[in-house]
Amino acid sequence: MLPRNKELSTWPVNAWMVRRFLGSVFARKPDELYVAIVMLPGNRAKWFRNVNDAIEFATKPRDEDFAVSLELARGGYGQHQCPASEVAGILGFCADLGLQLNAHSSPTLPANVSQAKEMLPTVFLPSFAVLTGCSLEVSWLFREAYIFKSDDDRRAVIELENRWHAHLRDNASLYGRTYDPPADSTRLLRMPGTTNRSHRGNPQMILVDWDGRDLRSDPYELAAYL
Repeated sequence: MLPRNKELSTWPVNAWMVRRFLGSVFARKPDELYVAIVMLPGNRAKWFRNVNDAIEFATKPRDEDFAVSLELARGGYGQHQCPASEVAGILGFCADLGLQLNAHSSPTLPANVSQAKEMLPTVFLPSFAVLTGCSLEVSWLFREAYIFKSDDDRRAVIELENRWHAHLRDNASLYGRTYDPPADSTRLLRMPGTTNRSHRGNPQMILVDWDGRDLRSDPYELAAYL
């Protein structure tokens, strides 16, 4: 079990890992748009226009889990996430590949990280693959932030995102495994260097399994591939 700071009632944060990860995630953020750090559970958001302020906030130990959103907004929304109809753009796509945790887990989930990676397309390597303790979170960051030009454009990108998840599900089925896409357009990533406390009594430090920060995708390329 991870050591807990009893005086502060918090769990440790590896600030170097957080800064390195978020520095890559936010590298293509337009200056005028906002990003959110989201506290879990509850999905309470903290909005930032300045990337350095967001990174510094994320490096402070606290007694709750938190994640970063790949969505961009034109302003802050207090403690709320941006409504789907008002998202200004996205920094990339992501997928959460669940793993077998115990004998009660679905036998069709990947038994280990190697099996989870078999589900990934070989043409577009991810920017990051992160071990959360219960899953492998994979992200394909874009070369440039994709800013929605209209409501129709936003819907088209959501459709492309759904096709990407369907492709991962089809890949999983080739190996007799399952991948469950998110029920909504959640685009949250847990941060390496922080703690996953979703499984009571067994907190897990979140770690980078694959760092391909220089590997960037383009939504038009993904659409052509699919």
